Amino acid sequence: MPDGILWLPDAFKILYCVVFVRGVTEEELARRLGADPASAVPMTWADVDTRGVGSYHGMPEEVVRLGSAGDWAFAFEHRSSVGYRLLAPVSNGTEAVLVADFHLTRAFAYAQHGEVVTRFEPGMERFAAGTDPRRWWPEMIEAGLLMPDGRSPAEANISADYDRDCLRFAESTFVLDLPREALVHGTLSSVLVPNPEYVPPRPSRMRRQPMRRDPR
Repeated sequence: MPDGILWLPDAFKILYCVVFVRGVTEEELARRLGADPASAVPMTWADVDTRGVGSYHGMPEEVVRLGSAGDWAFAFEHRSSVGYRLLAPVSNGTEAVLVADFHLTRAFAYAQHGEVVTRFEPGMERFAAGTDPRRWWPEMIEAGLLMPDGRSPAEANISADYDRDCLRFAESTFVLDLPREALVHGTLSSVLVPNPEYVPPRPSRMRRQPMRRDPR
């Protein structure tokens, strides 16, 4: 039985980013992300976790774990979000879906043929951006993300689990699935993906103190 994706917040709590691309292989997804598929090695979640994190802009390369389920290949990141910045180009000739938790904010995005169609933060759906931000409004209303009048429950002061409702919408609308056991406890083929927003740390600007002469 498929695991779906509703379990993500229970297992990873915060700081994850998943990109699903329809109808491509794991190797093709690696290439679309800018990685060499031949460099892939098996890695566990613990392997990625012990690698640590870099500065505010991450590391020059980030670890992306790859897999496939149903019609989709997926790229899973823990503590990085390269996929968020590469969503549009990886959707060339097909479609791509992103769900992510950036600690202070969450995100859903859908791209098709190289363009971001809609992108929003759960609870702020009415302010979605993209070329066609209302594309999935009927499905979002059915999932409880939007009210029939187009407002989000948050705007009407209605208490709801916006993040989980967003995952439920994504799972049911696009038939998304992630293998929980493999992601949490097993190994997945993993590649290093160049981080387009990496900024090397600046060298220290501390002034060199002149050497003091011994008065003797």
